[in-house]
Amino acid sequence: MNKQQEKRLNIINKTITLCAQYGFHGTSMDSITTATGVSKATIYKYFISKENLIKEALVMFSERALNHLNIIFSDSTLTLEQKLSERFEILTALMKDDLFNGCYFQLAYSEFNHTDNAIADTCSGYKKKPCRNDSSFIN
Repeated sequence: MNKQQEKRLNIINKTITLCAQYGFHGTSMDSITTATGVSKATIYKYFISKENLIKEALVMFSERALNHLNIIFSDSTLTLEQKLSERFEILTALMKDDLFNGCYFQLAYSEFNHTDNAIADTCSGYKKKPCRNDSSFIN
């Protein structure tokens, strides 16, 4: 990963963290610049707007979450009970995290469903994405 990719990833990761804590509208570009140590001009170089940054953060979070689920549920060495247990452990850890205020996609949708179609569509799309379309999870 090159320096620009690392910087972009850092911006996205910090945005996810801040939005989880303060909400999407409650997270200002100033707070993102402070958290990342990156200027607004640089952030706007990578993302044309705050909304575009939030959409990209949601897409990345979605990819990570679904990849993790695919890894768990495609592991043939685990029983179905172990796979479900692993998933519930992850959800339990989230619930114990003081920064977690509910599903990021539901929060973003509730804040943007009437104002930003790209974010609303990203949130709706996450709900519709299957983890996998085969029966390997139940083996």
